[in-house]
Parts: sequence; structure tokens; C-alpha cells
Amino acid sequence: PSSFAASTFTHNIGGALTVNGTFSASTGTANFNGSSDQAISGSTTPVTFNNLTVNKSGTLSTSNNLSIAGNLTVTAGTLDLGAFTADRSASGGTLSVAAGATLKVGGSNSFPANYTTNTLNATSTVEYRGTAQTVANQAYGHLTLSGGNTKTPAAGLTVNGDFTIATNTTFAAGSLTHAFGGSFTNNGTFAGGTSTAVFSASGGGAIGGSSSTGFAAISITTGVITLNTNATATALTFQNNNVASSLTHASGINLTVNGSVIINQASGGTVVHAWNVDAGTATITGNLTFTVTTNNSGRVARMAITTGTVTVQGDVVMTNAFLAANSIIDMSGGAGTL
Repeated sequence: PSSFAASTFTHNIGGALTVNGTFSASTGTANFNGSSDQAISGSTTPVTFNNLTVNKSGTLSTSNNLSIAGNLTVTAGTLDLGAFTADRSASGGTLSVAAGATLKVGGSNSFPANYTTNTLNATSTVEYRGTAQTVANQAYGHLTLSGGNTKTPAAGLTVNGDFTIATNTTFAAGSLTHAFGGSFTNNGTFAGGTSTAVFSASGGGAIGGSSSTGFAAISITTGVITLNTNATATALTFQNNNVASSLTHASGINLTVNGSVIINQASGGTVVHAWNVDAGTATITGNLTFTVTTNNSGRVARMAITTGTVTVQGDVVMTNAFLAANSIIDMSGGAGTL
């Protein structure tokens, strides 16, 4: 069979790469930069690269395992590994997915292994689209789970962008704490277990999708979160910090908390922590507690009800009654029900 020696050069590949012999990577770079979809195929597996760069329109797919000696870089477009792998041959190097670019992982595989540094831009996307897969412990930008079956996290997720569960796909949250920095879309199943879902969408986010979501604990830390689909939880807490946060129901949307709700006053600044039920509904089987520690009129723990309904089966508790001005149930819309 024939051999190609890449040497130290950068080789721009605009079409398909078929390897039936030897691709001798040396210290070179293979840069896939075609204007349409491209593919790596052939009888040789794995296909060995030093540096592999995807900088293109469309998708680069592979029907071979890939072995990387240097860096794996997705600058633009999509690298779709299908049921194959792109692990580094030895520990070291960097795997990076740039803004707007996508890495898709299929089969039963997890995230490509043995890279010392993994850099996933906040607007990059990683999609686990195979069978039963382990979702690796990475700081993701956007994260999509698809392809059916159950996706199980190796550790608590950190998703700085949007999180999506596709149709017929299950995310088994377990007993871990998962941090969501953008929108949360559930079109499949979120198996909440005893987990905690932490929402910190500083740029705004939504909880939505075609499926009702059964959370365990929900923690609201920062940002404006809109609830666009019915949900349940075992606890709801607005955290004690100095950043504004809110959870706002879309019209007619219900949240049932089979436990207690705690709305903490902000710890600093002129900040409101608010649960805006507005024209939605909320049911709390435990207590609704407003926790206030400082007599500062700019730091408010608030629930707002305009035309909606809130049912509290436990007690409504306002700590430190002399600070009641900081604990507000706002029914100024005139048609709300508590």
C-alpha cells in the first residue's frame, strides 16, 4: 500500500480523504476546509493525524477511528464522529471547539480522551447523539443530548450555554448538582433523581420544551429565568447572593413544589430576588419562607401574583417580622389568588 508523508506542512483538504494505505502524520496539520460536506474513509483504521483542524462550511464525518498526536481543533462547521473516536494517542495537546462550531459524538462513546486541555467556547455545541452514553465532565458551551437511550453524567454538568434533551432521549441526573447558564429545553425525559438543578442565566434563559420536567431541587442563583412549560420539583430556593434573580411563569404555566420554597433576601447591593407567578399557578406542599436578615429596602425577597393562583399547603413564613418590608407578596394586579 502507498504512504503519504505529511512532514511539517499544513495540508488543506477541500474534498474527501480516503486512506487505504498509510497517512504518516509527522508534525504536520490536516486542515479540512471544504465548502460542502466532507468525509474521512478507507480501509486503514485508525487514521493517524498530528494536528487535525476542521475549518469549513457543513460537516466533516468519518467512518474510521481517528488517532490524534497533536491538537484537535474545530474552528468552524461540524465534526461528526459518528460511532467512531478521535482520542489522542497519548496524554497532551488541546481539543478546542470554537464559537458557533459543533462536535458530535455517537455510538456508545464519550468525549474524546487524553487531551490535557479541553476548550469549549460558550457558544460552541457538543452533541451526544448515540446510544447509551456517558456525558463527560467538561465545561460545555451548548450541550445537546439526542439519539434516544439514556445519557448518564460522569459528574455534575457545567453548561454555560443552552441545554437540550431531544425526543426519546433520557438524561439521568442522579444525585449530582448540574449548573445551567442558558436555556433548558426538555423534549425527552429529565430523570431528576435527587439532583439539584442550578440556574444562573445572567443573559436570560428559559425552561421549556415539549415535555413537562420533573426536577428534584431547583436553585435560582442569577439572571431572569422564564418557565415556559409545566414542571415539578422537590424544593425551590432563591439563593442568598448579591445578584438579581427571578423565576417568571408564562401565562397558564404551573410549577408544583412537593416540598418547601425559600426566597432569600439579597446579601448585598440593591437587588431583588423574585418568584413571579404572574398569570401562572404554583402549588407548594410545604412552607413558603421569605428569609430576610438585613433592614435594607433595596434588598427584597418577593413573590408576585397578578391573575394567577398560588396554593401553600404549609405555612407562609417571613423571618424577622420587623423587616417585613423586605419580604413582599405582591398582589397589586388585583386578580391574583393566594
